[in-house]
Amino acid sequence: MAKKTRQPRFVVLSSLAILAIAAGGVAHGLVTDRWGLPAQVAAISSRVRELPVKIGSWTSTESPLDPRQLEMAGAVGATSRTYVDSESGEKVQIHLLAGRPGPISLHEPTVCFTGAGLNQMEPLTKYDVEGRSPGVKAQFSKTVFQSGQPNDRGLLTLWTWSPNGAVWTAPEHPRTAFAGSGCLFKLYVIADPSREADDVSRLSPAASSFASSLLDELQIVLAAPKTP
Repeated sequence: MAKKTRQPRFVVLSSLAILAIAAGGVAHGLVTDRWGLPAQVAAISSRVRELPVKIGSWTSTESPLDPRQLEMAGAVGATSRTYVDSESGEKVQIHLLAGRPGPISLHEPTVCFTGAGLNQMEPLTKYDVEGRSPGVKAQFSKTVFQSGQPNDRGLLTLWTWSPNGAVWTAPEHPRTAFAGSGCLFKLYVIADPSREADDVSRLSPAASSFASSLLDELQIVLAAPKTP
């Protein structure tokens, strides 16, 4: 029975999340150059679609996003997928957005997700993930949101930003921190929470392993090429 209820929770949360992102971005779009983007921004943003559909033992299915929602969110490029581990059966959903730093840096889930009807179940904390390659790592903001469905213990939600696809951080004031960036990536990782003896929510061992591999793949497909 668990398998029958888990997927709808991902779908519900994903739908609400994207709607929240879109609703938050429309006002800021009026003061950005969304309708006159430099060609370089469009080219860099398109890299998000190059993320492999298979990462280790995890295979994915696409969750197409409404172009109107993406436009309102200020996302020039976007990929939304649910990865499933063939070994454990666990699911991890990712949303990867790219565009100008103004709209992409705004509207964190603690505001937008709750505004879309989700309940924040834990305080906001930082969460570090290391890639498998030396020097590859990410700092996420982390909390748990609940969709309101019966017996729903919530979904762990992590998010972070990167101006180059290689270094991922979750600053307290992202709009200021990334103001000088030409293009900005934003990554959401959503999974079932795993709680240890201290009752602190974290990624399960399988999901944590996937996140490490994901960071390596992101560095490959998103990192800007070095200039001579």
